[in-house]
Amino acid sequence: MVNCTIPGEIRHALKQILLSPRIGLYVTEFGSSTETAEQSDLVPGTGINQLYCAIMSSKFFIAQTDVIWTMRKAITEKEDFLLAILLPLLPNLTALTLAGNFQDSEWLIDIVAKIAKTAIPRNSFSLLPCLTSVTASYQYHDAHPDRLRLLASLAALPSMREINASGVYALQYRCRFPPRSSPVSHVSFDSSRIGMKALSKFLSMMKSLRSFSYSPVDGSQWNPSRICATLVRHAKFSLEKLSLGGVGILQIYRARGHMASLCNLDSLIELTTDLESLLGRGDRSRKLADVLPMSIEKVHLVMGYVTVSEFRKIIRDLLEVKSKQVPNLYFLDFSEVTIGAVLKEEGMRTACAMAGILLEYPNPCR
Repeated sequence: MVNCTIPGEIRHALKQILLSPRIGLYVTEFGSSTETAEQSDLVPGTGINQLYCAIMSSKFFIAQTDVIWTMRKAITEKEDFLLAILLPLLPNLTALTLAGNFQDSEWLIDIVAKIAKTAIPRNSFSLLPCLTSVTASYQYHDAHPDRLRLLASLAALPSMREINASGVYALQYRCRFPPRSSPVSHVSFDSSRIGMKALSKFLSMMKSLRSFSYSPVDGSQWNPSRICATLVRHAKFSLEKLSLGGVGILQIYRARGHMASLCNLDSLIELTTDLESLLGRGDRSRKLADVLPMSIEKVHLVMGYVTVSEFRKIIRDLLEVKSKQVPNLYFLDFSEVTIGAVLKEEGMRTACAMAGILLEYPNPCR
């Protein structure tokens, strides 16, 4: 099969495929956009009969009583209606990109949820049987609460493995998430603001989650201790890579018990977070090895400030218990952390190397 990518204009792609349905068999990637574009004459150029037949098809899950209503919505070129009609015409689609802002996603969410509910894993007669990856790029300032629900509906597809989204704004908790579990193994939210109840409900779908990343747009609605607790409940034995942090992060894990939740992530091998989240502020009384699981191999620390004496103590305390508490740790990255004076010796790098750890740190501020 020849891979084919249709660029982002939904109405143009739908027009092409309605006029020549075989085109849909060769599309493996589709990038949709709701950005303002030159309007294409969907219905007159395509033929009202083709559009009517597509909507009438039982595989679109549209009740007979809704056909005329759906026709009117499609004729007025509502983007979510057009996308819902288009997706089942792409049986070999593997990657979907959503860009812009769908102003009315309720119908699209409902259609995708019905497809997921009736889909049978590895069954070629199911709709969207090959779709494994969704990338959604929204405009954060134009918030819409249904974005997370749409991603949850897509995540429930039996073939889905990867969800990457940016600009998701979903403060309100909505209980109408798909009841089935999700096979998704990778989830990433960048520059987003998601309420903790909604995020916990979303993550509770994931039973095989291996990688999770969340970078909030600011510190509001941000509670990483609850995120970690949710991950322990639903991905205790599967999660291998975790990244928490970003612009506007507030102080996290004020008590040692919060960090202990990371110790319960039995398969975690790579962690990226900010220094304050991991060790707290002030006297740095928490020890790095005490807040990491035994499985950890790589730690990347971003942002934060330490004095030279604090930095030396962190490394010294780690080396004392390395073999017992973090025996697999081989890479420790402080390169994005500000160190408050010049380090004149290489003794710490050498000591870490002797313990099997590659230590990276930046040129300190003078």
